[in-house]
Amino acid sequence: MGSEGYLFCEGDLDAARRLHQESIGAKVDAIPRDQFLNERSEEVADHIVSAMAVGPLALHEDRAEMEQRET
Repeated sequence: MGSEGYLFCEGDLDAARRLHQESIGAKVDAIPRDQFLNERSEEVADHIVSAMAVGPLALHEDRAEMEQRET
């Protein structure tokens, strides 16, 4: 079995989180000017949150598998 399916095996979780957070500004900048000026700030915030929110990690213990081999 390769590394596919392993939790956090393909990169730095903190770096991915930081990159995601930094892209929020670009998401705000991508809102058309008229839309930005005509919406309430709460609506703009809701738009950004819905597009950029990261849900909690869900672990399914009932689906856990174990592979054992000598190294």
